[in-house]
Amino acid sequence: MQEQIIYLWLYLIKGMNYYLYNQFLKSFNSIQNIFNLSKTEFLFKEILTYKNLHISAELLNEFTNPELKIKSEKLFFKLQQLHFDIIPINSNRYPKVLLNNLNPPLCIIHTGNGKNINSKNLKFSIFYNSNFSSNGKTVYNIFSKYLLEQCDVVNIYNNFDNINVLDNIKNMNNTVQIFDFNIIRKSNINNYFDYFEKGYFNSNDIILTDNRSKIASIEMMCNFVDYYIVPESGLNKYIFIISELIAENSKEILVVPANIYNKTSYFSNYLIKQGCDILLSVNDIKYYIDNYNKDNGIN
Repeated sequence: MQEQIIYLWLYLIKGMNYYLYNQFLKSFNSIQNIFNLSKTEFLFKEILTYKNLHISAELLNEFTNPELKIKSEKLFFKLQQLHFDIIPINSNRYPKVLLNNLNPPLCIIHTGNGKNINSKNLKFSIFYNSNFSSNGKTVYNIFSKYLLEQCDVVNIYNNFDNINVLDNIKNMNNTVQIFDFNIIRKSNINNYFDYFEKGYFNSNDIILTDNRSKIASIEMMCNFVDYYIVPESGLNKYIFIISELIAENSKEILVVPANIYNKTSYFSNYLIKQGCDILLSVNDIKYYIDNYNKDNGIN
């Protein structure tokens, strides 16, 4: 079995993480052994007990599910046909920036020239919400345009269906685009080929994440970015998750202050109260970029 297929299988196991991966690797010596010994549930359970490794019944079921192994192999060859590559965490092509985080993905499903995922430039992402106030929309448009012109940007999308989004992506440079959808569904992955042929992704790095894990794309984005900008946010479950993951990975959130009486800016002002830095204009972003470039010898 090819190593890339096994890493893809590990990636698709719900509940698998970097800590468990290292524990298993230490006990089983190789991922090939993990793959082979997990083919029989009873045997695998006995081995785990002997090695004093404890996992939940749900995770044990994932490891020993033969259908997931078959799907992983089929998906691997389909992804190859669509110009995607599986980059395992032990590869020298794996983005170094991801290794600085608490729970880096065990592999990335990637296409593109690799320039942006391995770039040492400062990376930003910006929060978007369809419920922005008119002021929030204005701030978002101004700041996102500036970011695309001045630095590397990490974006998240949940499908390939919005042609306006894809037209924007086609004209972007210096971006990492993260698409969050069920990569096992044939209807999703088949749609990708048409967009690739039309040149939508030529100047970007594209990463697929599997939305069966609900927040996979958010975790991936938080792994990549140095700063996350909140132009405006009310009570939104995703911004809560993002703020926690950003903090866990020792990254920073930058917030645009807003009307304290407006529900759409409640969480923005809460983040400021918690100590997040404030952005009053795009010139404030330039301050972070200039300092980073100076500290890292980037012209």
